Amino acid sequence: MPRSTILTQQADSFRFQAWIRRIQYPRDCRATTGAITRRDYFYVLGLGAQMVSMKFNFVHSLLQGMVYHLPTTHYANPLRCPSRSFDCYFEPPTNCSTAQHARTLDVKIHWCFDIPRRRLTRMARLRAVHSSAWYHAQLSAFLFRPNAAMREYIEASRAGMEYANVQNRTRSVSTHRGANSSCVAMHIRRTDKHSEDHRTKERGFQDFVHIYKSWAYWSYPGVPSQLQVLLGSEDKTTFTKMPRLLSPSLVYWLPSRLFVMDSTAGKRFINIKQGNHRLAELYGLQEDEAEADRKAGRPPNPSLRKDEGMALIAQILLMSQCDVFIGSYSSNVAILVHDLLLARKVALHEEAISLDVNGRTYCGCGASFCMQIERKLEKGYSLGSTPLTAKQLVEKFQY
Repeated sequence: MPRSTILTQQADSFRFQAWIRRIQYPRDCRATTGAITRRDYFYVLGLGAQMVSMKFNFVHSLLQGMVYHLPTTHYANPLRCPSRSFDCYFEPPTNCSTAQHARTLDVKIHWCFDIPRRRLTRMARLRAVHSSAWYHAQLSAFLFRPNAAMREYIEASRAGMEYANVQNRTRSVSTHRGANSSCVAMHIRRTDKHSEDHRTKERGFQDFVHIYKSWAYWSYPGVPSQLQVLLGSEDKTTFTKMPRLLSPSLVYWLPSRLFVMDSTAGKRFINIKQGNHRLAELYGLQEDEAEADRKAGRPPNPSLRKDEGMALIAQILLMSQCDVFIGSYSSNVAILVHDLLLARKVALHEEAISLDVNGRTYCGCGASFCMQIERKLEKGYSLGSTPLTAKQLVEKFQY
């Protein structure tokens, strides 16, 4: 990419963020309209899908001149953060409260539409029209700024990473620098996406290994054996099998003790519906135990404040701090890592490298949207006798 283009992207990123702040931080909240996502449907989504949908609701609010507020999520532990808002993890997106606006609207979820790049360029007075990925990155960079509690949690998590050496022995480390110039993030999802991803019902570990080692050999300018791989996954098998396959690279990951969800017999993650039900059950048990401790006069048990949303978001943010990402854009988590990695690289005048294990092109939204478009394109979906283009198919999803 020409250096002039990189510099323009960086300069425009400052302009775009400033434009967002003018809307989100008005001088008089009483003269504005607030917007917050309704809970219906939003609460049946996984955390990655919730966060990606927030990105679309956010840009919809900006286009309408409304002040966006973070919604609540069932992934937040009510004992740690009773509001259960995404404010539990991220900096508040506005200086206004919902009560201060002239009116606050409960808006429906806006899910996966084509970002109006030229309109946003005009509104924010940018120097150039950029790729859709650039706008997605800027929106995510503003929305998902970790708050003080999340920053502290990330640093503690980084210090307690589990890692495997080439002999595949694992142990906890007291200090770990984590993401640096030789860090590759790899997100491997091997559960419910099997039923949605028509390209592959079972994406094997070897496919990820092949892409990683090919990139390390042909494209990495340093010594491949010095690369470090940060694994993100909900499947424990990933952490037992991948380190040996990625040898001699150092492989590390967040330890299972940080997560609320367990993988014991009969309780492993199967799909989002089952996972949401199981998480609610586990949080309920934690609340019952905390109440029993309170009645018995026992001191609060810190382990009962363990927060699934915090652990999952920390994993996303840590992966985005690497220089290279390997995953599948059928996952909304991969979309978020792509967004945040790109935003960081734009700010640093550096190229962002993201590789999709299925050979897909980034489209800003995970499973349902991109794969439905993909299926219809492959089948030659038409209106009457005229095949629809990719742009026409996307427009059928417009809000």
